[in-house]
Amino acid sequence: MNRYGTIVHEALNVGGLARSYVAKGVHDAGWAQFLRILAYKAEEAGRRVVRVDPKYTSQDCPVCGHRERRPLWVREFTCPACGASLHRDVAAARNILAKAWTGPSGRDALAS
Repeated sequence: MNRYGTIVHEALNVGGLARSYVAKGVHDAGWAQFLRILAYKAEEAGRRVVRVDPKYTSQDCPVCGHRERRPLWVREFTCPACGASLHRDVAAARNILAKAWTGPSGRDALAS
């Protein structure tokens, strides 16, 4: 069953990450290759891929928009402004999806 027509992901600078302190993890995960395959397969299936700016996706509350910087080891996102409580990755995923529908990259960037 084909339920979804759009795939959304952060527009990560994979080359830059590959030269940073997380380089081994980036190379091991094969992010660049994965994104190329994702774009190819999506196009083949008639789907679109939307890349969004990754800025603040893990710092903003997906409920009220409050922004607060947290270290990466903090995995639970609890908003001091509205009290929303989510896993950090779930909060970031909701923000990424919201950016796809409201941000400039969501309106303009339709390919990986």
